Amino acid sequence: MLIQVRSAGGLKELQAKLNEVTNLRARIKEILADIERTLGNESRSDAELRQRLGVNCHRIASNGLTEPFLKEMAKARTALTSTLEEDKISKKKFGENWQSIETLSKPEKELYALFPPRPNRLGDKTPEAMSFLLKLLDKAQEIKCERVELLKEINAKRTSTPVDDMIPIISQSKFCSDDTIIKEKLKEICDPIKEEVDKSLKKQTTLMNDVEVILFRKTLREFF
Repeated sequence: MLIQVRSAGGLKELQAKLNEVTNLRARIKEILADIERTLGNESRSDAELRQRLGVNCHRIASNGLTEPFLKEMAKARTALTSTLEEDKISKKKFGENWQSIETLSKPEKELYALFPPRPNRLGDKTPEAMSFLLKLLDKAQEIKCERVELLKEINAKRTSTPVDDMIPIISQSKFCSDDTIIKEKLKEICDPIKEEVDKSLKKQTTLMNDVEVILFRKTLREFF
């Protein structure tokens, strides 16, 4: 917003541009009115001339000459009406935000003077902030320990050979295929681990969101 206001020239320049648009629209309306009067005079002169000359009048009818101009005028009036509505919206927004625009138009020295004083490094370390950071560190350590245990469990499951346990089940089963039994056994082994992994990933996502909030706040303090 600051860059946009300054690149546009500030409050005075924006106000001048709005006034310029209004004046330009008024001038276009005057030009259209002049053209309309000229075409009207041409049409009346043509009618009078035809009335006087009667059948001896062989000139092209005025309507045939002025029709293209009338079409272009209609387009211009439509465009003018459209820009009028846009101008109303722009002026409304300008009126609602002129105080903010005026503030952002100030010189940088005055603008920075409006910002709250930047807290020093010791001031940043409030008990609440330190408590929150310590909680994040505890969560990170907790997730790390959980990951270590999960890896141990996964390695244990991977190195174990449940095939020997499954042979009696397969041999005794008369209705299920070998593939079905194996899939069920693998599901029984893997699903609990998958649930634990999903829980750990959710905790990690929550932790990263909290870290992003802290980084965002730090960036704001450094900016101001």
